[in-house]
Amino acid sequence: MSFSQWYGRFTFGGLYLSMSMDFLSFFFEEFLMPSPISVQIGQREFRSMNQARLHYREVLHRSELNRPVVEADRDEVMELVKAAALGAPCPADSQVRVVKMGYGRIGFEVRGNEGTACRVSIMRAVRECAAVPPVLSTPSPSP
Repeated sequence: MSFSQWYGRFTFGGLYLSMSMDFLSFFFEEFLMPSPISVQIGQREFRSMNQARLHYREVLHRSELNRPVVEADRDEVMELVKAAALGAPCPADSQVRVVKMGYGRIGFEVRGNEGTACRVSIMRAVRECAAVPPVLSTPSPSP
């Protein structure tokens, strides 16, 4: 018996079932693999939240710890902060640094001229920007 023949057969409650590979691949794709959630951050469109997270992680790792990020990366991080509406509005001339955060991880810190600081969680900010379709509720019957 080949692997594909074996893989398509299993028992369910003592009942021996045989399924085609087409059905199994459809089942796993349809019910177990979620579709990607697109993310719009500023002018950039990401196909999935993971793609956006990986992009901002690259920006994070391009910069040195406790140093301001380069201007192009600063603009991208500021777009992320504005799109996610994290904390108080940040002035356009805010400084973005890479700092050590909790549990030894590194992240972005946006510091305004007046001394206010906002630490940015990349995953939280990306989730806030995600285009999640609204949940449709059934209308209640009117009396």
